[in-house]
Amino acid sequence: MDSHQVFGLLGGACALLGFVAYIFDLLRLKDQSKATKSTWLIWTINMLILTVSYWFAGARNTIYLPMAFLTGNIVMLALILRYGRSGFSPLDKICFAGAIISLLLWAVTYNPISTVIMNRIIAWIGAVPTIRQAFLDPKSENRLAWGFFNFGTIVSIFAIEDWTMFVEPWFTLNVAALNGSIFFLSIRGRRTDHKSSEKEDKNN
Repeated sequence: MDSHQVFGLLGGACALLGFVAYIFDLLRLKDQSKATKSTWLIWTINMLILTVSYWFAGARNTIYLPMAFLTGNIVMLALILRYGRSGFSPLDKICFAGAIISLLLWAVTYNPISTVIMNRIIAWIGAVPTIRQAFLDPKSENRLAWGFFNFGTIVSIFAIEDWTMFVEPWFTLNVAALNGSIFFLSIRGRRTDHKSSEKEDKNN
């Protein structure tokens, strides 16, 4: 096992730890959870397609990351369908419709590269409700979970052996950008609260 495979395994393991933190939080909150069903439904379908395409494209060192996300997404979706936010908002429906259109486009132009490109477009569409929620209410997202997701994708970048292959760099860097965005939004509110509390202490 070379260093690229080690980084790939480590990245996948970190992603799984993120799901452990997320699942623990979801079970703790249960009916109070604000997890968006549309996001996790789209991500689960999306990751299933990507993992299969990833394998047939010949990507091996970084395949542990999509495999970890697929496993975690399936468990998360099962729990969120029971404990997540009930119903679908208008934004959820728009994002889901956009994902279906993207899937149809993928079916027409099927090949490994176009599949991964379409896949990431779908992922960003599916992430819109969660990104919006993290922006409006940073505390609603699990900072520890997204920290693991973010670290796992960053580590997986070092598992990329052939940067000319396109599939591995495109997927890994894209996921790093998405996870990093949500992680930043999740800690933004806590920083604001910390600064506010410091100002109050000074005033007192």
